[in-house]
Amino acid sequence: MAAQEALQTPQAPALEGAEPAPRGGAPRWLWLGVLPAVIILELAATAYLVMNDFDKVHRAISRLRGITGGAVEQADARSKSTEARPGVFGTLENITINPAGTNGRRYLLVSFGLEAPEAAVLEEVREKDIIIRDQVIRILSQKTVEELADVSQREAIKQEVLEALNQTLQKGKIRQLYFTQYVLQ
Repeated sequence: MAAQEALQTPQAPALEGAEPAPRGGAPRWLWLGVLPAVIILELAATAYLVMNDFDKVHRAISRLRGITGGAVEQADARSKSTEARPGVFGTLENITINPAGTNGRRYLLVSFGLEAPEAAVLEEVREKDIIIRDQVIRILSQKTVEELADVSQREAIKQEVLEALNQTLQKGKIRQLYFTQYVLQ
């Protein structure tokens, strides 16, 4: 016991209003405030550089691997010509259906965003609103609650609706279909 007392360091009595003696290391505000902010800024800067300079980096890597500049430029031109430019957008809203096998006790309320290459296609959609709504109701009302609730089925459902709508249209095709509302009760 005497050995333990000898190992302890004597402490000075605490004075009123005096701050405790500083311990080694960085202050707590540095660890809790400044360091996370610096890390977030570094991550944001990295993401910005990666997103904005991806094409330049791709070209540089391709050149380093031995692809000539002309081949890279031709590949870039091909990829840009096949890229779809953003089209015009419209909506098909508030379609309510009863899923198969529910006897009217359950419903799905769905709205779609439509992307078309030109406004004439969306005008045709507006003109054929009754036909298009009927097609959507026919397709979705054949699905069970389990199929409609399964998130992995949503892309297949969108594709099926998209194909049916495009068969109806004559002035062009809907490029993409987006769910803007999907409420299953």
